[in-house]
Amino acid sequence: MKLLLAILIMLPLSSQALILLENKSGRYSTRTKIPNFDQAQRMKRQRRIGLGLSAAGVHGLLGGNLELNLKPELSLMGGFGLSNSFYSFNTQIKRSLYGNDITPYMALGYAHWSNSSDDPVEDTIPSFLGKKFLSDNEISSGEFSENLLYVSLGLQFYQLTGEWIGLSLYAELIGVMDIDDTQVAPTFSLGSTYYF
Repeated sequence: MKLLLAILIMLPLSSQALILLENKSGRYSTRTKIPNFDQAQRMKRQRRIGLGLSAAGVHGLLGGNLELNLKPELSLMGGFGLSNSFYSFNTQIKRSLYGNDITPYMALGYAHWSNSSDDPVEDTIPSFLGKKFLSDNEISSGEFSENLLYVSLGLQFYQLTGEWIGLSLYAELIGVMDIDDTQVAPTFSLGSTYYF
C-alpha cells in the first residue's frame, strides 16, 4: 500500500505524463506518452500549427487565428474577425523572444476592415474606427474599406505540461495606423491559441 501511494505521488513529478486507456474488456492495457516541454520554443518546434480565438484588437470584436510556426521563434499568422459594423481579415509576422512558459513577443501586420451595409454607421467597436478612421461620407453611407498597418507587443503564457499541453493565453497592446490618412490609434487584444 505504501509503495502504491509513493508511486501515485511521484507520477506527476516525472518528466513524461502517462495516460492509461481502458479497452473493452475493462483492463488498462494501452499507454500513451505525452511529452512535457521546458521551453515554449521546444514545444513550438514539434507543434507547428496553432488555432486560436481573440477578442478586440485588429479583429474588431471577436476573431479567429491560424498560426504557422516557421521557426520556434518566428511565425506567420492569418485571421478573420467580426464586429457590429464591419468584418475584418489580417495577416502578420510574429517574433517571439526566449522564455520558458511566459514569452514576450512582437508582431507587425496588415489588417483590412470593411462594411458594405446601406445603413449609416452609428456606433463602432472599437470606437476609434468611427471617430478617427472613417470620413463623414463613409459614416453616412455605411460603406467603407480601411487598410491598416499595426505593431503589437504582447506576453504569451504556454501550458507546457499536463493534460492542457499546447494551450496558450496572451494579452497584447497594439498600435494601429490607417494607411490612407495616417491616423494612429491604440488598442489591445486578449486571446488563446492551441498548438498541435
